[in-house]
Amino acid sequence: MIVGNPGMGKSTTAGQIALQLQIQTPSAELIWVNDRNFDQALQLIRPQASQILVLDDFLGATFLHNVGILAFERDWQALLFRAKQVNGRLKCLFSTCNQQLQLAMHNLDILRVRVEVDEMFFGGC
Repeated sequence: MIVGNPGMGKSTTAGQIALQLQIQTPSAELIWVNDRNFDQALQLIRPQASQILVLDDFLGATFLHNVGILAFERDWQALLFRAKQVNGRLKCLFSTCNQQLQLAMHNLDILRVRVEVDEMFFGGC
């Protein structure tokens, strides 16, 4: 994960790392996905192929609240599940800015507390 302030070269760094990974594995397919487009990334992952996936600005320009958090967590879990299925043939790079990462972590923590309270009082319904 590459994290930094806006304009600090996160995307450029991700590109350089991806290039080095492709030099090490010339047969690897490079996939570059921008701005929280997990659906596109999931569609492009092929279980039998060596791939390098760059999710540039993976938290987007603004981290969504409520429904956006649920969608992000669902998409994140789906991506991690797919990555495990390909047995090391998928190399992932993520970039985001400091503020978005902090906001996302805070909002996901709030979501987890709400889910725990709902499960405690309402049986998860």
